[in-house]
This record gives sequence, structure tokens and C-alpha cells, in this order.
Amino acid sequence: MILVGYFANNWNINIYPLYYFAFLFTIITTVSMIYYTFFDTSIRYKKNLRLGIILLMSVYIILSTYTNLSKDYEHDIIHATLDYYTSLINIFSNLSSYENGGEI
Repeated sequence: MILVGYFANNWNINIYPLYYFAFLFTIITTVSMIYYTFFDTSIRYKKNLRLGIILLMSVYIILSTYTNLSKDYEHDIIHATLDYYTSLINIFSNLSSYENGGEI
């Protein structure tokens, strides 16, 4: 994911349309989480929701890498590093519970 953002920056590929995809995907994931919260769901639904969260965090890592390397990041390096860490923590926490269908 980091390499995708790195090569997109080096090859001057415009990935700003990916921001719209990430925004739409965030809304869909939020609605899915609300559905999960208020309705009893199956283990398959929980696994699919976890996979969606993993994919969403992967897109965020690509976007963060691209904006950090192109110097479009409006904050300092500490905020950039925290963005990476929170995305990676979310990916690994969802991967750890993906196989057993645990609670979100």
C-alpha cells in the first residue's frame, strides 16, 4: 500500500479521484456499522464488514503516502505518522478477529 502511494507520486499519477471513492466507502462502512449495531447479524456479515474496514484502511494508507510525499499534507510529520499508525492498527485489529468472527 505504501509502495502504491510512493509510485503514484513518483510517476505523477493523479489519485485525487480516489479521495471520492474513500469518502463514499467511508459512508457505506458507517452505515454498515450502524446496521450491525442495531440489528442482530450473522458471522458472515461480521466477516464481510471486517474485510470492508481492512480495505478502507488500506485506501487511507495509499492516500496518506501520496499526500505526504507530494508535500500536500497540511499538518506536521507527527500527524502524518499518527495517520499511518492508526490505519495500521485498524488493519491488524480487524485481521486478528477476521478468522473467528469476533465482535467488532
